[in-house]
Formats: sequence, C-alpha cells, structure tokens
Amino acid sequence: MATILVAEDERDLRTTLCEVLETQGHRVIEAEDGEKALAILQSGLSVDVLITDLNMPKLDGMTLLREIGPPPPVVIVHSAFEYYSPQQVTETAGSTVFRSVRKPVHPPELLAAVSEALNELQRLEQPDDIS
Repeated sequence: MATILVAEDERDLRTTLCEVLETQGHRVIEAEDGEKALAILQSGLSVDVLITDLNMPKLDGMTLLREIGPPPPVVIVHSAFEYYSPQQVTETAGSTVFRSVRKPVHPPELLAAVSEALNELQRLEQPDDIS
C-alpha cells in the first residue's frame, strides 16, 4: 500500500505503531530518533508518509521537518505540545501536517490520520483534469 517512516524514540510505542500499520499492508521503516529518520529520508528512499514524534533525542521532530525541505505527508505523534505549539509545527512543515495524534495512540485514530495523508498524497499526484 504505502511506505511509512515511523520516527519515535519510545521503543514500545514505535513497535506498536509499526505493527498497526503493517496489519494494514503498509511497508514500515523504523527510526529510533530524528537523526536516523533524517538519514533515511536523505538516502533517496521513497517515503509516502512520515509519522514523527516532536521530542526525540539527537534531532527533534521540528528540526527533522526543517532539514528535509518539503516533507512527505506528515502525521505528528505527541504527548503534548509542551515544546512546540501547533502553529509552530504548521509553520515549519506547512500544509503537509495532516493530523496530530496524542499519546497514547489509538489504532483507529492513527489509521484515519494515515489514510487522510495518503488520500492527500494521491490527490497531489493526480494531474489536473483540464476540460
């Protein structure tokens, strides 16, 4: 279905997110911190959706979003916007942030956010129908 990069430093949560996404047929790549996620994104691997925590070691989610230029559709996973406001996130990643999902993440909410991001990606990839 889609290639999804999950950048989350909490191992148990990262594992759960990956398992939920894999049950839907997605190819999932894991990154335990922002630095590893950045390396994956810069490697040339095509990623359809980025799911990222904002507060991670080595490189936080906001810096990750700034470093990758126009990111793929993004779903933000967070415990709270205690470090960055929703407005700061939107200003950094622009319209590619489709939804913020609070921890603990409920699988239906995660899947709905990813589906929304994939629908937008598909819409953007379709050429405009000129009649």
